[in-house]
Amino acid sequence: MDLCEASKEANSETMNFLLSCGEEINKKKTIFGTFPLLEAVKAFEKNKNLEPLQMLITSGAELNEQDTNGWTIL
Repeated sequence: MDLCEASKEANSETMNFLLSCGEEINKKKTIFGTFPLLEAVKAFEKNKNLEPLQMLITSGAELNEQDTNGWTIL
């Protein structure tokens, strides 16, 4: 599991482990250019769990990161 997948599942434990191991926080995945913070926002819409979002933001996730279509979380 990578950080993007853990963010999508709002799995804070795995996210914390991956970040402590040096996983790249803004690494894009798939042809759509999705990234951990974007996946965490999508997960929040479903489960209303802020912890994954807070973890990524305090760990230095780029708030203006864009997917391949130019969309950001803002």
